[in-house]
Amino acid sequence: MIIPPFNARSFAELSKRPEGEKLWLFLNNEHAKIKMMTASDHDRPALEAVAKDLINKFGDQFAKSYPHHDRFKQMAGAMTRQVMETAGYVLVCRGVPLLSGAPFSRASKYHKRDTV
Repeated sequence: MIIPPFNARSFAELSKRPEGEKLWLFLNNEHAKIKMMTASDHDRPALEAVAKDLINKFGDQFAKSYPHHDRFKQMAGAMTRQVMETAGYVLVCRGVPLLSGAPFSRASKYHKRDTV
């Protein structure tokens, strides 16, 4: 599987840290992508589908004690958008409340490009 580079923009420094690189790899793995696309196909935010997996794998970075806590969550959202767009989905709605909650209270919804 070829993983495209993350267009980091304002997350350049954080995305180059080991935890940032691991997050990008995680969100690009086939299992996570299938979960996010399935959630999107069912009109739910993509990040909601992998929230528990993210807590299990990156719990330290989502803890309030992590110095980049808020930026890491924002970067997860930016990375998710790039993953979804690469998979042929487009952003349709931001700030959707999540059913599961942690580590995100809100996330974005995506639909397949040809169904919008």
